[in-house]
Amino acid sequence: MARGAGEGDSDVPPAPLFGLSLLVGQPGTVELSGVGFQDLTNTRTATAGSLTIYYWNELGATERFFRLANAVGAEDTVIDLNVPGGEEAGGIIQIESEILRVEGTLNGGTQYQVTRGLHTTTAIGTQR
Repeated sequence: MARGAGEGDSDVPPAPLFGLSLLVGQPGTVELSGVGFQDLTNTRTATAGSLTIYYWNELGATERFFRLANAVGAEDTVIDLNVPGGEEAGGIIQIESEILRVEGTLNGGTQYQVTRGLHTTTAIGTQR
């Protein structure tokens, strides 16, 4: 059956492609541009989207930095920290190239229970 005008989509659209740039003279401001899709399937009714940007201040807030107390295996869901970490449930952390979400803190904050491999990153084993 041929699709006619006014018919809806049958699924969510594919992930979009887009560009982000920093705006000169406007610290802390990014510009989203060039939003498009490689495949237009299921984009007929797409009218809005959302973008979440995670960041951490490399120049300050050193009390939020921690080191792993032990090696972490690719399947581990609890990681041990050398000092109590500052994240709470729902916080995002990065270990090497992997993004993790903190689901809970244990032992006074010296352990995080985590979900591994968020946002298309791969859960990896790492040394301390």
